[in-house]
Amino acid sequence: MVPTAPSPDGDDALFLAEALGTTADPWQADVIRAWLATTKAGLAAPQCGLSVPRQNGKTVCLEIVEFYKLTVQGRKILHTSHEVESAQSSFRRLRDLFEHPDVAMLVDWRRGGIRRSNGQESITLKNGGLIKFRTRTRGGARGATFDDLVLDEAQEMTDEQFDALSSTVAAAPSGDSQIIMTGTPPGPRADGAPFRKLRDAARNGGAGIAWHEWSPANVPEPGDNQGLLDIARACNPTFGQRIPIKSFTDALVTMAYQGFLRERCGHWDVALGITPWRIIPESDWEAAAVTAGPADGLVAFGVKFSVDGHRVGLAGAVKHAGGVHVEALGVSPMPQGARLLVPWLVNRPDTPVWIDGRSGADDFAAQLAAHGIPARFRKVLDTKQAIAAHQGLLRALDAGELTHADQPGLNAAVKAMVRRKIGPSGGFGWESADERIDITPLDAVTLAHYGAEQIREPKEWKGAFV
Repeated sequence: MVPTAPSPDGDDALFLAEALGTTADPWQADVIRAWLATTKAGLAAPQCGLSVPRQNGKTVCLEIVEFYKLTVQGRKILHTSHEVESAQSSFRRLRDLFEHPDVAMLVDWRRGGIRRSNGQESITLKNGGLIKFRTRTRGGARGATFDDLVLDEAQEMTDEQFDALSSTVAAAPSGDSQIIMTGTPPGPRADGAPFRKLRDAARNGGAGIAWHEWSPANVPEPGDNQGLLDIARACNPTFGQRIPIKSFTDALVTMAYQGFLRERCGHWDVALGITPWRIIPESDWEAAAVTAGPADGLVAFGVKFSVDGHRVGLAGAVKHAGGVHVEALGVSPMPQGARLLVPWLVNRPDTPVWIDGRSGADDFAAQLAAHGIPARFRKVLDTKQAIAAHQGLLRALDAGELTHADQPGLNAAVKAMVRRKIGPSGGFGWESADERIDITPLDAVTLAHYGAEQIREPKEWKGAFV
């Protein structure tokens, strides 16, 4: 879906880039014209999206458009990426253009010029044009105001990140803001919720959207390498040119079927009826369900405070010879839920309790301490432990070392669960893709499972009494 409004800006941007040594491919030129198209009211596409397989040159589209917006239109741009290296690479490409002898005179060195500081890269021009390069964080760039927001590697972006960043163009100095998302289809462990929503809106005929996508309408069966190569040829605009054919034939040998479709052909798995962001396959979860838990074992509890602070969930886990069994024990509204839960746990003083949730974990642990629960039996997870807890649940399920009670609420939470980022190093947790479904039971089960795995059985006595 692309706007049809005629505009000279796209052609002017392409001409300017070519004069500086960058010639766009025909497909890139089409994208650039759509992004810069205008009507009498302003930009024809306030929201733009580009989904194309890797290495085809999407960065050139951003480079040409950003250069034109800065030099000719004097706009203020925030360029964000998921990874530091990606943000720095985009900065270096644009910086090289501004170091061209015919362009360097536009740089305003009195107000910052070209800043190369790691994490603070920016370019400031005499005409008021400004671009800053950042990696995405929860806080985004709150307090700053821009005309344009560029979201590269959008397949990794979360709703939380987008909500923080989109506010930076809410009061655009130009009064005519634009958001550009670029990336590849999100993989099974990526988030990409805002990217998906923009795609869905474009496919449903949403106004003011320029969406370009290279993806197959139909896919061959697994094992049909010639069929896969044919759709790779159709879905990569630089197949056999910028990307050599051998790159695809080699990938057919080493990559999984779904991975090749997604990464090398731009295929959105939703078209196959697969929910790519579902981390726990439904069949695996169903296979781990049991009607009754183990008769004995070592017990741990998990207490999870929901992100919004409205609920608290409790779960239990039993460590036994074959692994760990988990059950959700209930979710209650706050603050009554926490008030009732404290005496319940105090009556089980020798059972470890693992607690998580910014909205109430520390206070809850303090209440347990006030009732005499020793520190070794009340644990508030730190970031590293939270990451390990979520990874551990997936590992145990995959290894066949996890069983769970067949509970409707817990099952619904697993089906609605998607990945959310924890920490800066690729860690993840859970969140619900459906606001109607509460995943607090699954959060609590994850903590209880982690707590059970940390229990060490007493060593058998090897000495003798004297």
